[in-house]
Amino acid sequence: MTKRFTFSTLVKSHDINTDILRLVENTKKYRCLGSVGSIENNMSELLQSNDRKILLVEIGFEDSHEIEALAHVIRSRGNSLAVIATSSDVRIENIRKLMRIGVIDFLPQPITQEDLLHVLDDAVTHLDPSPVTHSGQGKVFTFMKAGGGCGATTIAMQTAYSLMGSSKGKDKKSVCYLDFDLQFGNAALFLDIDQKHSVEEIIENIDRIDGDFLKSVMSKHSSGLYVLPAPTGIIPLEAMTPMSAELIINIAAEEFDHVVIDLPMPWTMWTNTVLSNSDSVNLVMQLSVKAIRQSKRILDMMASQGLDEKAVNIVANRQKKTFGSRSFIKKVEEAIQHPIDHFVPNDYKIVSKSQDLGELIPMVKNRTVIEKQIDKLTASCLHNIDLRLTAQISQS
Repeated sequence: MTKRFTFSTLVKSHDINTDILRLVENTKKYRCLGSVGSIENNMSELLQSNDRKILLVEIGFEDSHEIEALAHVIRSRGNSLAVIATSSDVRIENIRKLMRIGVIDFLPQPITQEDLLHVLDDAVTHLDPSPVTHSGQGKVFTFMKAGGGCGATTIAMQTAYSLMGSSKGKDKKSVCYLDFDLQFGNAALFLDIDQKHSVEEIIENIDRIDGDFLKSVMSKHSSGLYVLPAPTGIIPLEAMTPMSAELIINIAAEEFDHVVIDLPMPWTMWTNTVLSNSDSVNLVMQLSVKAIRQSKRILDMMASQGLDEKAVNIVANRQKKTFGSRSFIKKVEEAIQHPIDHFVPNDYKIVSKSQDLGELIPMVKNRTVIEKQIDKLTASCLHNIDLRLTAQISQS
């Protein structure tokens, strides 16, 4: 996943803030945390953060106190802050005032995408950010469901546990689970988590999101898995926007080695965004007529949206070996025009017991057939990610 730089805005109107968010929404290099207000009213927040940061601030030259306040922030933060100013007033004498107090660049209004990306690139160079201690390259594994009750949440949670590598001791990875099934997500219930917060709080305060805020809203399971639960009540799927989804995913990928996402069954306005930001996409189905039809529709939808449907892993859940099952599987693959990559056997007893106890399957019974198949799925996903990364490097 490409490293993204976060920049903040402090502008005077919601219209300008919206324009800036729109200009960077589909870029692969930058994400924006926008806010509306004045410098003086936000002094405390501007002075407290010591992280390397890019700030795009709107200036009113008629107010000398505002320029003095910005100068104080720049002096206090030193090289940890790169400030870009924007205004509709483009008189040379005013721009010189900003340069004298330490503003690194000026962006005239109306703001164009080309100008915005140019000044942001210069700001990144100015900061010369050193690598963070965390890789910031967490891999994102997304799970889709070809119908309700197909067991996608169970498989996603078991995959998250497998990704932790819990049996490897010191090599244990940090993993978080994002329950984006806003209306019917059950991850917190299955894990018996005493839920105090949910993804709804992140959505409602998306301008505040950073690693600390994201972790504070998550719940930690006894296994060590961090979970961002779905809301306890039903909220509209439109409450999440493509920008919100992308911000949550990318910040989670900066904080954790692996990110597992559980998507809702409906195709939302932000489904494309999630899939585009995923390193591994897995479609869970059962071998029923209804699920076969829905799987084909999902694959066709991905193809129509320019997404690589061939890279999707098809996972057949609750598979029973019966006479003639191989020929039936071949017919299913022909129907969906995609191979079935993984099979997870049916073990109702152990799955029900793990959910009743609020534990993951390996914590209830070690080395079950389900666990072994999930480990194979996990290893395959990681291997495919490495292959694609190697191919990208060799082509660059």
